[in-house]
Amino acid sequence: MAVQTEGTPSWENVRTSVELLRDRYGGDMRASSGGTNAHEDERTLQQARTARCAAAREAEARDGALREELQQARELQRECEQLKFRLSLEREARQTERRRMADHGEALACELQRDEVKLRQAESEVEEMQGLLLQQDGLERWQVEQVQCLRQEILDARQKASSHTAAYEEQLARLRVVCA
Repeated sequence: MAVQTEGTPSWENVRTSVELLRDRYGGDMRASSGGTNAHEDERTLQQARTARCAAAREAEARDGALREELQQARELQRECEQLKFRLSLEREARQTERRRMADHGEALACELQRDEVKLRQAESEVEEMQGLLLQQDGLERWQVEQVQCLRQEILDARQKASSHTAAYEEQLARLRVVCA
């Protein structure tokens, strides 16, 4: 299969030899006129054969180069498809991570709300006990211990709420970065 790339005449030598032969023999190579020399005919024939072999070698070399280029194109296409697949996997993984982060943020928000409810209950119990203490003149030991326990629970609940708020805000910030 002869391959002719643009701008390179692969059969030019053969074409030139054929035109010389036509000019010499008047278009018919088999009918020779009486005045031609056998040696000159042999030389022209040899030039034509040489040109034909050179053209065949050039065509074969270009076919080889074309096969190599096609192989490279196939490899690049395969690599492109693999990269597209990896990209789709990475996109899917990012979306999954976003959903997981959003779910985790919602769980932290719910936990924060529960802790805030506990804190309000503890505060109301302390206020109720302070009211009882104000109504009565003396304090018993269990009451003092109960007030101290409630105050500690309030302090713990506030610290827990503060840490949950910080964790929630951190998760929310991460989620915003991932979504951006």
